[in-house]
Amino acid sequence: SPTLTCPNSSSSEDDAVGEVRRKKNRMPKGEDFRPEIDMANPGFKIGLKFATAELFRKAVKTFNPTHVCSKGTKNIHATAAWLAERYSGKLRLNPNWTGSSFAEQVHQDYGYRPSRATLYRARALAVDIVEGWFHGNPEDFCDAVYKKEAYLRAYEPMIMPMTSQDQWMKINLPALLPLKYHKQPGRPKKTRKQAVDEPKQPSNPYKLPRYGIPLKCGNCSGEWHNRISCKEPRNPHIKPTRSRKVAKKKLA
Repeated sequence: SPTLTCPNSSSSEDDAVGEVRRKKNRMPKGEDFRPEIDMANPGFKIGLKFATAELFRKAVKTFNPTHVCSKGTKNIHATAAWLAERYSGKLRLNPNWTGSSFAEQVHQDYGYRPSRATLYRARALAVDIVEGWFHGNPEDFCDAVYKKEAYLRAYEPMIMPMTSQDQWMKINLPALLPLKYHKQPGRPKKTRKQAVDEPKQPSNPYKLPRYGIPLKCGNCSGEWHNRISCKEPRNPHIKPTRSRKVAKKKLA
């Protein structure tokens, strides 16, 4: 019996085309990296396999069997501004930090040895960060309401004086009364409250204060000591001080 077939589709042909596409997209079979042979002159290609990550790093590090190039100490990202921001705290604690110590600290932390000019610029920027910026005009940091022009604009309209309270504007509001008097506890103070920087008034203005007058000895007429602590021999023309009588305790 006849069978119906479609000339545009074939399962065998589709399978063959799919297999060809899979072969094209498939990664090539990888080769193993042999360090005893390939390390002398390593070459890299797609699919190359390494046994360990350390072996891969050794192969990528250099194409030579040994690393003969010197280690670089230059870094374009380590600018003076970056160093000032990083080390501003240490410069605050040690303002006399020398440039050599600064460079050695940077080298220990990041393996980078900055130039002398970079260190000086970093120190100057760090000082501005720590101590602030003292240059410029202070009026640039002041608000406009505190300037003379704002004062003149506020008082530009003329304010005419009034002869009496009768010329005030009449309003339909209750009169503003003072607060009720409240008696404070205790005796009222007669003296006013003095300011902090105001010199204190003595309680007796007729008595000469002792502060500000040098101490004078009654024995040798010297200053800065008295008759009791005087080391000179006793003056016979000076009347001795009255001896204090110590009351004896009565024995029970």
